[in-house]
Amino acid sequence: MKKIALLLMLCISSFGYSQNLISNGNFESDKSDWTGFNNQVLQDNLTNSYVGNVNNGEGSLLQVFSMTAGTIYKVAFDYRWVSGTGNYNMTVRVKTGATGGGDLETLILNSSPSIWHTGSFTFTAPTDISEARIVFYKVGGNRPLRIDNVVIIDEDFSPDFVDTNTPINAQPEGNVPGDWVLDFSDEFVGDNLDLTKWYKSVSTKSRAPRENLGVTDWRWIAENAFLNNNGQLVLRATKTNATTMRCGSVESRGLYEVKYGYLEARIKIAKTAKGNHTAFWLQGENQSNVDNSAADGAEVDVFESAWLTNTSKAVVHYDGYNSATKKNHTIPFNTPNLHNEAFHTFGLLWTENSMDVFYDGIKVTSTNANKPFPFSTNPTNGHDLVPKVKEWLWVSVGASFGDGDFQSQSTGLLSDALVEYVRVFKPSEVLSLNDTLKDDIFEIYPNPVKDIIKIKGPFSNYTISLFDTNGKELLHKKSVNLSIELNINRYPKGLYFIKITHMDTVVVRKIIF
Repeated sequence: MKKIALLLMLCISSFGYSQNLISNGNFESDKSDWTGFNNQVLQDNLTNSYVGNVNNGEGSLLQVFSMTAGTIYKVAFDYRWVSGTGNYNMTVRVKTGATGGGDLETLILNSSPSIWHTGSFTFTAPTDISEARIVFYKVGGNRPLRIDNVVIIDEDFSPDFVDTNTPINAQPEGNVPGDWVLDFSDEFVGDNLDLTKWYKSVSTKSRAPRENLGVTDWRWIAENAFLNNNGQLVLRATKTNATTMRCGSVESRGLYEVKYGYLEARIKIAKTAKGNHTAFWLQGENQSNVDNSAADGAEVDVFESAWLTNTSKAVVHYDGYNSATKKNHTIPFNTPNLHNEAFHTFGLLWTENSMDVFYDGIKVTSTNANKPFPFSTNPTNGHDLVPKVKEWLWVSVGASFGDGDFQSQSTGLLSDALVEYVRVFKPSEVLSLNDTLKDDIFEIYPNPVKDIIKIKGPFSNYTISLFDTNGKELLHKKSVNLSIELNINRYPKGLYFIKITHMDTVVVRKIIF
């Protein structure tokens, strides 16, 4: 099972349209397309995936690739040092040409052994050079280095986040008001996690101890999150010893992040009775900002199954996790038959001004009269409880902070949570032509478009978004000059909308490609 990187997963090569410049970046075809010396392909003992290995002592792996002049490229890869006697030093380089040449960019690797790291950087292709190479080279005296999931991708690449296995007419389950179009979905078909959408959470140290269970060390590990080849994501909990639990978790941080819409997951929860709790939640990059508001980012727990009763709680955590500043607002609700070992659907209806929770397609009501739904303004202090920024998705199993009997369980498997799908819907009217203002101040040409759209305006620092006819944003870019060019040849022929925004000026123009 492949390990998951962060920036890397924007551009994994298994999708033909991703335009990864590296061939065989996951080493599943032995050393095809790779050269160098003192290297091999082997199966990593931590991940069970095939990886490139620069052997003990001096050695290298390298690959030559073609590039487009003037394009900014993202580079990302996974790596780990094999521990032992010796050093852990390497500088990864992108160099011009197939041989010789100078450095376009370099990255000094983390020297901590026995841990999978992600390396990433960007470089700009020179105007007079069309070929370069990525070089993993180390001098003698250094330990073996393992490498996997190597990608080099145009920074403007934006993957399609809707799973082709999702029914084309899919709508939220139950009585969710509105007319919706899919913005994201994963049906978890096959035997490998979709690396353009998720990476596996890996804890570098124990998360908060659970004194109620006698657990002093619990962590998320990559091995406990995988697909079962039956259309389900498995999030596993295991007992290592009387005080130690290991769990599975996936998140979309840096890959797919969303602001507003209807977010839905269909899950069979892990066994709370054994000390496991399952959660579907969101996290914002600026959750730790202390400003008496969730508007700039929060942890939003749609549900958690930490209690043996058929109840749950939705929670907004904001202003960080430091005991001196942290704040939260909790709303309890009923979840009939939650522990019946069947699948249930959990949803969050998130607008600019409120958030409501749905269970099995029905909007829930609070069981505390003093804390009603929806989340809007904290009734005790007037704080804004609704994030107004993009947040990423998170589905996890952890050590329960509520109920459960961990101590009487045998070591090994505790229980699994199974996830059938995660879907995010946007209102079908998300792109409205009523936004069009001052339509004649920008030149947008040619139209119809062959490959390149040229935009020229009276000022710089404007943002451009490309939408399809379903209102889905395909591309987002910011100009630094009066003029900018967009290459859209990666998208299918058809009708699109360009939206240009500068302060209070908004322009929407229809284009044909």
